Amino acid sequence: TLPESGDWSMIKLTGAGSWLDHAIIRYGGMEDLEGLAWTNLRVEDTDINIKNSVIEHSKTYGVYLKNTTGLFSDNIVHLNNRNTPGETRGTGIVLIGGLIAISNNDISENTVGMLITGSNASDISGNTISKNTFEAIQSLGSYAHFSNNTATGNGMNGVSIQGILTQDYTWSSNLPYVIQNTTYSIPDAYTLTLVPGTVVKSYGGSMVISGQMVAHGTPDAKIIFLELSGNKR
Repeated sequence: TLPESGDWSMIKLTGAGSWLDHAIIRYGGMEDLEGLAWTNLRVEDTDINIKNSVIEHSKTYGVYLKNTTGLFSDNIVHLNNRNTPGETRGTGIVLIGGLIAISNNDISENTVGMLITGSNASDISGNTISKNTFEAIQSLGSYAHFSNNTATGNGMNGVSIQGILTQDYTWSSNLPYVIQNTTYSIPDAYTLTLVPGTVVKSYGGSMVISGQMVAHGTPDAKIIFLELSGNKR
């Protein structure tokens, strides 16, 4: 028979930790009423080492990592591309909480490349993020660190950021930060630091700073703030 996305539920990893190498996981992501599946691979409250694998054709999420530590490296996460109005978007990688290294992956042709939330502070480095329908990366109240990633051909080639700062945080110069139709807030007692070369774009959004923003550029690496009009890239 011909396979379809959502033909089966998921693989769930929890407990003592797991290692996957050169695996192929596809056509899962069945949407259950409790919202506990919805993904090819679900990892919760454990340490993992997942590398050299292909995770594709989920009905909703490719990989769902909650309160996870370890390494997710050199994988292909693509074609998790559900884009049905009024329903959950297909997302390549979902990160909720935790602290994990996400490195050197090919994240492509999903609806959203990566969603990071729940105060996640992972290291996101060396990934190629391309041809996703909407954002390359969505950051909702997270504190991830970005370096050496590339974003091309996405609906928005950068980090769509929103939320309220609850700790000091530093933005990198790797990918543009985009505030879309919302407010990013820095309350009293917290500091947002922008390193030289950081680019901040607004598409109908704003920054509200009650605490402190430190943005020291250099003549060769200026910090740039700009407003987009009609082009989210």
